[in-house]
Amino acid sequence: CNTTHHDLNLAACGLKHLCESCYNDAVAEYRRLVAATEPKVADWKRQWQILKHMSCIADAHDVFGRAIQDKLHECSAAGDYPTDHLNIIYPEVPPNEGYCEGIPRDGTDTRLHGDCTAGNATSLGPPDASLAPENGMGIERESGI
Repeated sequence: CNTTHHDLNLAACGLKHLCESCYNDAVAEYRRLVAATEPKVADWKRQWQILKHMSCIADAHDVFGRAIQDKLHECSAAGDYPTDHLNIIYPEVPPNEGYCEGIPRDGTDTRLHGDCTAGNATSLGPPDASLAPENGMGIERESGI
């Protein structure tokens, strides 16, 4: 029983470290994606400006291709076109607390008496009797046996 309990604690510690590693990897990938996206957004905004100016110039010509001077002056005076619709609002990175549901963030599990702070479970306490089945063995007994 103690060997099984010890093995469970080792597995719980491993799961805790696996969850933390998974969370950290996901956060790093998210930050990499944000960093890679920002220059693209700036390019999209420049391209939008160019397209809007080209559209204005194209609209400043009649069906025969002759320039309509008043409209061309409007195009040159237009300045920058709004690009706020191209902004990306990135969600906040969720906090690490509670990420691995049921695995304490401080490295200890009071139910299993496990200590994962050193990266292993060598200093584990005795099993918690409250976790054991009622008969202590996990086997339901029939009366009269």
